Amino acid sequence: MSARLTLGNKRDFVIGSDLRDFIAQIANSSVKSEILEYFYYNPTSVYNPFLIAQAIGRKEEQVKEALNDFVESGLLRQIRDFPSPSYVPTENNSFHDSLDKFIRLFNSSNGRDLVRSIIDDMAAGNRHYHRAKSEGCV
Repeated sequence: MSARLTLGNKRDFVIGSDLRDFIAQIANSSVKSEILEYFYYNPTSVYNPFLIAQAIGRKEEQVKEALNDFVESGLLRQIRDFPSPSYVPTENNSFHDSLDKFIRLFNSSNGRDLVRSIIDDMAAGNRHYHRAKSEGCV
């Protein structure tokens, strides 16, 4: 299933299942979406949670939690040799392709609202699934 979004330059942007999956699995919170945007515009080799938190206006703990999720997803690797925990990206070409698509959507007219809507729909679906499972319906 895909959806269409008209960008400012009047081209249609098709949100395919790969991009919806990326949002659902990787960019599944506003903090993670903002960190991904930071990665895109600051493609450094080492990421520091404190500096990212300052740059995006979030608490360092929120950023650390998101970065640890990215480690679990195989997108980052933690380096413990630095004075504070730091992270480096793994070699993952499909991630970079998906990140490019995500950022084009995220920064388009109404893109942030659409991403939030996808995240909310996913969260509502998960709540429904977990409630149905606990009631023995799944």
